[in-house]
Parts: sequence; structure tokens; C-alpha cells
Amino acid sequence: IEQLLPEVKMVPSFLVQLHTANSLTATKITNITPKPDQSESFYNVASFTVTLEGTYHDFGRFISYISNFPFIVNVSDVIVEAVEGAKSSGEEEKNKEGEENTIRATFTLSTYYVKAEERLKELDI
Repeated sequence: IEQLLPEVKMVPSFLVQLHTANSLTATKITNITPKPDQSESFYNVASFTVTLEGTYHDFGRFISYISNFPFIVNVSDVIVEAVEGAKSSGEEEKNKEGEENTIRATFTLSTYYVKAEERLKELDI
């Protein structure tokens, strides 16, 4: 359970996992913006707005990798739109597999961690 809901904010691990998911799929992350942490009853929520480009299937693979992160990650506020003018400009943005990026997806990724005052304490026996 500690790995799914860590006791501390795991930003470095989160970013490493994002980089790995990006590297294993043919997506291109173009923006990561942290949002202010939100406080819930016994945990905090650390959210990030992420924008990436790729094909529809690249995006699906990326989300699949996120679902297998070693900690809880929620995907919300998903906006998928066509990449405008890639073919007409002659400057096609291609993914790692040589396919033209056809979509831009913007979404929020949220991770969770236990509040300091709610952490389990060792018992002195």
C-alpha cells in the first residue's frame, strides 16, 4: 500500500515514469505544468497538466503505460484535438516511428500522497 499511496510527494519518480512512458511510446511531451497541491481528508493530491503529440494509438499506448505506474495516477480533463496544418505546411512533425503526429492531447495527471500528520508511526514497545 505504501507504494501505491506514498508517504511523501514523489515528483522525481513521477517524472522518471513519465519520461519512460514517453520513451516507450512514440509520443512527444511538449509541456508539463504543475498545479497547486490539493488537500483531502487524509491525503494530498499533486496534479500536473500534460500536453503531448502523437497519433491516436500512440496516445492510447501512453495512457496504458500510465495505468501501470507503481503508484496511483488519475487521468482527467482530457482534451484531444487534431494537429493543425502538419500536412499542408510541408513541415510535418513526425513521431519516433516516422509517422506524422495527428493529435495533440492535453490532460491532467494526479498522484496522491499521505499527509504528514496521517502517516503511520512506529510503536515503541
